[in-house]
Amino acid sequence: MLADAAIPYRTTIAPIDAYDAEHVAHILARDLAEHGAPYVLRLDRARCHYAPAVRHVCEQHGILVLHGPPRHPQYYGQLERQNREHRAWLDAANVVHDGDLDVELELMRTTLNRDWPRRNLGWATPESMWLRRRTPNLDRTELHTRVDERAARLAPTMPPKAVRLGNHFRRAIEHELVSLGFLDLQPGGAC
Repeated sequence: MLADAAIPYRTTIAPIDAYDAEHVAHILARDLAEHGAPYVLRLDRARCHYAPAVRHVCEQHGILVLHGPPRHPQYYGQLERQNREHRAWLDAANVVHDGDLDVELELMRTTLNRDWPRRNLGWATPESMWLRRRTPNLDRTELHTRVDERAARLAPTMPPKAVRLGNHFRRAIEHELVSLGFLDLQPGGAC
């Protein structure tokens, strides 16, 4: 599943034969072609998300990749909530045949986007918010440079293991998004 984290708008939900780098890169490339490239893509720490094929798709589109901290599902709270909704929908639909899954997933995606007003969106639907979102005009190269410079300043202040995990890049991306007004960090959040 691919979605906008600020708006619970699902852009792509697709069944794949295997959760591997090749399939993830293919679905990601398809989603970016249809919906455009975000400035930052938040990926979990699944091995296939670190693979060259996925990194290549992101680099082609000038996307910064934001990996959350290990073993910290709260970091992915919005997506975890959406996954709970998906599981509940599919359990209620009782889809048995693989041939029915594509149709059911698309019905789920469009219904959750178009027909379900959300309290946290002022009782608007995710689709209505998606359609009226404003797309910022940022220079991707400048954003990457600012993130790289900030990450270089942060790295010496962190333990070596944190640097190996890329925490300096995660924090640099977060700081840049906060400074641009695109991210509001709320300590203690839960999914």
